[in-house]
Amino acid sequence: MTGNSPHSGNGRDAYGIVRSDRTDDAPAWLIQRASRTLRVLFLRLMESRASGVTPEMWLVLSRLYARDGQYQTQIADGTFRDRPNTSRILAGLESRGYVRKEKDGEDMRRVRIYLTDAGKKFVQDIAPVAARTRDTLYEGLTDEELRVLRRILRRIENNALEVMETEVN
Repeated sequence: MTGNSPHSGNGRDAYGIVRSDRTDDAPAWLIQRASRTLRVLFLRLMESRASGVTPEMWLVLSRLYARDGQYQTQIADGTFRDRPNTSRILAGLESRGYVRKEKDGEDMRRVRIYLTDAGKKFVQDIAPVAARTRDTLYEGLTDEELRVLRRILRRIENNALEVMETEVN
């Protein structure tokens, strides 16, 4: 469409809003929906084990399992969380007995986070379940499709970060 019409002819109006019968096909919506579905799936898997561990907690536990003794700031940066949110997650893990905090011997102002024996056991018990679930989720996708998916999602994330840096600040 041309002229002063609010519709551009590409399925979007002049404001970039999708105009079609299938608004659920918008990539951002599909990403959000998949993310929420994966969260619900994870919570149900954890519910069956009465752990109360959230996806955010699992991410911290698995990162600590891979590299124990990280600083709280490293955990926050590595999980793309702000420091207050990271503190809340760590407090929840500490109350479950999965992590402990220790002052850094070289800089007493800094705190390192370590998995407890219970935390290590929890990760070891859940990791096979997580791996089986992951394999089921990716069933039917080729290695190339997974590589492309990762590349696309990273590109979208990087583009969003660039927009946040230029448009929001």
